Amino acid sequence: MLAAADVQGSRSPRNLIILYVEVSNTVLLKVLLMEDYFERMSHLLVDRSSPLGMVLNETQLQEFDFVTAPERRKDVRFGEYVITKNAVGEPLFGVIESLFGFNKILQVYERQGVTNPELDVITNSTDIRDSSELIVAHVKVLGRLILKIKDGKIKDVEIRPNKHPITPLTRVYSPSRGLLKAIFEESEDSNPPRRIKIGYLLNFYNYEENKGDVAVYLDLNRLLSRHFAIFAVTGAGKTNTVLVIASNIVRDFGGTVVVFDYHGEYARLRDYQDKLDFRINVLKDPSIRPGDLFIGEIQQLLDIRPRYTNMRDALQRAYEKLMSKRAVIVDNEELSVENFGSAFIKGLEDALKEVKADAEESNNRKLREGVEGVLRNLRLRRDILTRILYDKGKSDVIRSLEPGAMNILDLSSFSEDEAITFVSYVARTALRERVKAVREGANKVREAFRYPLLLVIEEAHVVLDPKKAEESAYWLSRIAREGRKFGISLGIVSQRPKRLEEDVVSQCNTFIILRLIEEQDRRRVKNSSEMITDDIADSLTSLDVGEALIVGYAVPAGVPVTVKVEDFTRLYEGVSYGGRDVDFIREWSPIRNRNNSVIDAGDLPM
Repeated sequence: MLAAADVQGSRSPRNLIILYVEVSNTVLLKVLLMEDYFERMSHLLVDRSSPLGMVLNETQLQEFDFVTAPERRKDVRFGEYVITKNAVGEPLFGVIESLFGFNKILQVYERQGVTNPELDVITNSTDIRDSSELIVAHVKVLGRLILKIKDGKIKDVEIRPNKHPITPLTRVYSPSRGLLKAIFEESEDSNPPRRIKIGYLLNFYNYEENKGDVAVYLDLNRLLSRHFAIFAVTGAGKTNTVLVIASNIVRDFGGTVVVFDYHGEYARLRDYQDKLDFRINVLKDPSIRPGDLFIGEIQQLLDIRPRYTNMRDALQRAYEKLMSKRAVIVDNEELSVENFGSAFIKGLEDALKEVKADAEESNNRKLREGVEGVLRNLRLRRDILTRILYDKGKSDVIRSLEPGAMNILDLSSFSEDEAITFVSYVARTALRERVKAVREGANKVREAFRYPLLLVIEEAHVVLDPKKAEESAYWLSRIAREGRKFGISLGIVSQRPKRLEEDVVSQCNTFIILRLIEEQDRRRVKNSSEMITDDIADSLTSLDVGEALIVGYAVPAGVPVTVKVEDFTRLYEGVSYGGRDVDFIREWSPIRNRNNSVIDAGDLPM
């Protein structure tokens, strides 16, 4: 059956001759196009310039090569989109994946042998050199275009697999601005909006004017329901990208975002709340109530690794004794060991001493040594426990989260083990509460968890290392696998993709990749998405600050796109955040000026 969408835009039934043939109760539909659909739609599909070139021989359904026209060589670039047609006149949309050049005359001379004088004539003659040089582009076909036309303009575009060959010598064009806008921008008819603006098509961005012609939007439901990852080297624009996405979600959709701010880069936004048009909730040194921690998370805080079996046994026994007491006296006040860190620490120390006495009485050497190890670690890590556990005057992280806001959890003063424990705790609590909200009703959970939420994990390679971060890696993996069913999404941000838990990365269906240098990181990214070829992976080293390749489920029509990500500080003038490179010379200038002012002129060398 011929889908109606296949002929949308056809102005009259006379454009088609439809022939029905019935054989063995099977109806075959043969369509003969009297007019070439591509030619009729060309004023909407292609720009007004001359063709970029022509298709060479040996084409395939999903890829082809074309040789560039001499006058359009400068317009043919890696990552550029192109338009051509297949053998039945359907418009095809593709992207240039690689380019190579050669000289026809030199190729002939290489076969026949060339002398130095003849080579000099060729290389010194501009006319001969230019007329014999060819640029060939390799194109990946992204699909055939199904257009929705309204009032003589493209209103919507579907991209479906190509099923017909491409005829050699077919012309190749640059797509029109109108077509690109229909693919990548939010439709005017979309109400309510379903996309968020991430930036502009890189090849149409004017750096001198800081302006782009074609905006790029991402489908928000697709971005969140299947999780996303942002990868880049330090200083390439990860923090800016997160802020652009998170501010869109909170401002335009009333969404709830939780950012684990490992280096305190986002926390600086608290100084600019009057300049922002979305809600932020910065929690400085957020804390956890002791009773909410799992024993594995306490082991992480005390640096008791899985191989320390004696210490783990000792801690388990002491923990059971402690929980049976419920409360201890601290500074002449009875405090709950489940709610107050000071009570928990004192009570745990007392319980360990009791376990040690039991071990000595039963002559259990391994248990005694285990207790001594835990007591030693408790003394060494008392400051860590004091910092992360809740006490009077601190903010309980779960009770302090706000719905419809960008919640920034400032972990900059935390050690790595504290950060791992903290992420583990918040992740499992969020999952538990969202499961409860979906199954039992939103009124059964705290307000912040009554609605779907996004967890953004900065420095994800720290908390997703299964060898060093067993607890957090486990809970984040659970969210990656199950979160979409319960309205909890993950955004993982890292400069070292190769160190990430593979189970989590495999569940991310959208990748925002800024500049990546290290080969193993690029290889890991390439293996994460079938859309990333070797050439595309290699191109990641040449991206400038704020430029990103985006591939995956959230990209309109599934088309890989290279963008100039919006600059958050241009959207909100006068606002600054951390994460940018320090200007050493400027920071040193007060010292230099002070030193120079006290140098006597007579001391200067002649």
